[in-house]
Amino acid sequence: MSQEAKSPVVISGSTEAPVQLAELTPVRMAWNEGSMLINSLESVDSVLRVLADRMRQIQEIEAQAEKEIDKITADKVAQARPIHLDIKNLEDALTLFIEENKDALFSESKSRELNFGTIGFRQSTKVKTKKDTLELIKGFAKDNPEFRLAIKIEEKLNKEAMKSWPVERLNQVNAKKEIKDIPFYETKEFQIKDV
Repeated sequence: MSQEAKSPVVISGSTEAPVQLAELTPVRMAWNEGSMLINSLESVDSVLRVLADRMRQIQEIEAQAEKEIDKITADKVAQARPIHLDIKNLEDALTLFIEENKDALFSESKSRELNFGTIGFRQSTKVKTKKDTLELIKGFAKDNPEFRLAIKIEEKLNKEAMKSWPVERLNQVNAKKEIKDIPFYETKEFQIKDV
């Protein structure tokens, strides 16, 4: 971006006296349709119009892509459904066969290797709990740290809550607020129509 000579701009459009702005610094920018000089609020408004139009174009493209993706996904899910059903039926039949023939097939070993895979039994452990299990663990955990291992706790800083803290409290925890003005823009997309 290059800069050109500064020129004052007067804002009008209200019943009050025009507001004289401090000298503005023009900015020249390159983009895919050439270059543009931003040197007044009118040119800023033109850039906002182009931005709103480009955002609308992106929304249309993404909406069309979403429709196409949804259709492809639905087609492929429908295409895969009978295959998933076959897999489930085959797994159910295989599991039933293994369970029904446990003594005959696995008296010496917990598994049998075949040409296309292995069948057998693996030890599986599950813990079944009741509604009051968590509260009971919390009670025992006060006196016995072993019980604390049964409770998952994810600790994360809540920086949003910390934004309202006074400086003294932030200093206590080796934190600080960083306040700065950052440029922003908002487009009025509802006013943009195809030209």
